[in-house]
Amino acid sequence: RSLSGLHAQNVNEALLARVDAADNPEKAEIAGALTARSAVEAVPTLFALSRSDNRQVRSAAVEGLQELAGPEHIPALVEVLAAANATDRSRAGQMLVAVARRCQAQKRIAQELTAKQGAAGDPEVRSTLLLVLGEMGDASGLPVLRQALDDGQESVRRAAITALSGWPNGAPLADLQRVAKEGRDPTGKVLAL
Repeated sequence: RSLSGLHAQNVNEALLARVDAADNPEKAEIAGALTARSAVEAVPTLFALSRSDNRQVRSAAVEGLQELAGPEHIPALVEVLAAANATDRSRAGQMLVAVARRCQAQKRIAQELTAKQGAAGDPEVRSTLLLVLGEMGDASGLPVLRQALDDGQESVRRAAITALSGWPNGAPLADLQRVAKEGRDPTGKVLAL
């Protein structure tokens, strides 16, 4: 907290220079201070910290990215989500949704998520990408979500149902009715209702 309130010159540069030598609690503190200081020059460092082995450091970095990353960082932000472990995926997804809203970049993020989802092999990663794609509410994501309704992986199908259920308009209504009527998974049928 005290680091974020410093008003001397070159504070951000000094904090950034300290990151590599810092231990994990200090790295998390530095990330938080740079975020509180609105130090957009820290974004590359926050991306590096988002890949840390330490959860506290990753969490502070993702919080910083949520506040400081801009539209030019969208591909890298989607990569942070795709690379997140199971524990961090939800938080990384929330970060991406917040950046999309703050930057009015739902369409661009939907396009990046669509491309990344097609290349993701892990069903849990694909599911997370689909859920965040649904949060974007951009029509460009509908074909991918519709296709995922018939995916061979139950978790992917359920993610698509959940994403379409929260859609901002009635565009996927017929798809959800089809799943509710003809779906092979009882839980998926209930979700579609």
